[in-house]
Amino acid sequence: MLIKISVVIPAYNASKYIVECLDSIIKQSLQDIEIIVVNDGSIDDTKSILDALALEDKRLKIIHQKNQSVGVARTNGVLVAQGEYIAFVDSDDTINEDMLKTMYEKAQEKNSDIVVCNYNRVDAKGKILSKAYFSEKYLDFEASLSLKIDPPTWNKIYKKELFLDNNIHFKERVFCEDLATTMELFFFAKQIDNVDAYLYNYFINPNGASMNVTQKNVDHIFIALETNKLFLQKQGVMEVYQHSFILRILQQLDVMYSNKELYTYVNKKLQEYSYFEIQSQLISKEFLLKKSPFKQFEYLALKMKKEGISSTFIYGYGEAFSFIEELFSQLNIEILGVIESIDRKRKLSYRYGTLEHFNKELKNANIFVMSVDYVNEINDMINVFMNSNGISL
Repeated sequence: MLIKISVVIPAYNASKYIVECLDSIIKQSLQDIEIIVVNDGSIDDTKSILDALALEDKRLKIIHQKNQSVGVARTNGVLVAQGEYIAFVDSDDTINEDMLKTMYEKAQEKNSDIVVCNYNRVDAKGKILSKAYFSEKYLDFEASLSLKIDPPTWNKIYKKELFLDNNIHFKERVFCEDLATTMELFFFAKQIDNVDAYLYNYFINPNGASMNVTQKNVDHIFIALETNKLFLQKQGVMEVYQHSFILRILQQLDVMYSNKELYTYVNKKLQEYSYFEIQSQLISKEFLLKKSPFKQFEYLALKMKKEGISSTFIYGYGEAFSFIEELFSQLNIEILGVIESIDRKRKLSYRYGTLEHFNKELKNANIFVMSVDYVNEINDMINVFMNSNGISL
């Protein structure tokens, strides 16, 4: 039997969720798959659960290894995979019944190296908290580098040769191994496509590593960013992509600076890694090392000015507005209007309303999104609105 997709699931102490996860994969409408679970040295009941399930479905392959990290588990799964494509699923997530079939058909139609789908963010009961949408506009390496495409491995399928031909391995012993690796897959991919459907269900664990920034998390993020930097330099494209790389750093700084107790430590790591030897003159090292919550906004405003953008709509009217209003005034960038999700009838000196209010004026416009905590959700909503109204930005 031709194996169309190998599904790789790293598992560590996953007994609470692994049955539901595997059930969603076993019941896929695409049956020509293999399911590779890499048990990364679990000390709960994960091993016995997996061994029992493997007796019920011959497509299940179980690898038991000593604890080496999720990155090693993913790589070891790829190395034994026999499928034409590789998919990754986290052990506490689930996938929709037609996910693999839909994505494989798209890959066959387009001869895709990578196919991306939308995903749901869900709670422990499966309730959808928010949705992540991916536009066809952002399906290339630069979008991956600047994090316009989320770095997690799991809402994508990859041609297996991408890993083998380019000797791509996931970073070992870092919790954000996908931040270090996914962009490399996008760099070598010649054809990247998307499926406009919400097919993956990502469990938001309030106690997970990605939700609680610690000093160890900061160390791991910098390891991942350094891996990205070395890759760009090795490929000889750092100068071409330096803006996108700085955007990547800035977004990660927003994550790390969310814990105020880590300001001094993050600043020390910035100096240690010397990222700013490769930056453009748009932004100063001194500015980035300040404890400002508006780092990324200033960089983007300066980049807009350099690119000749003279007007913009502002999305969001929070504490950052007075900061950005003054900056745009200094840069002679006109604010055409202020947008929010809900019309709160604010009294501003600017035109104010929702996306619908400005619908006729948004063609070929620039929208400046002022948010850190909700930027992905806002971008998703804007993209959906633009697509449904035939608007391009």
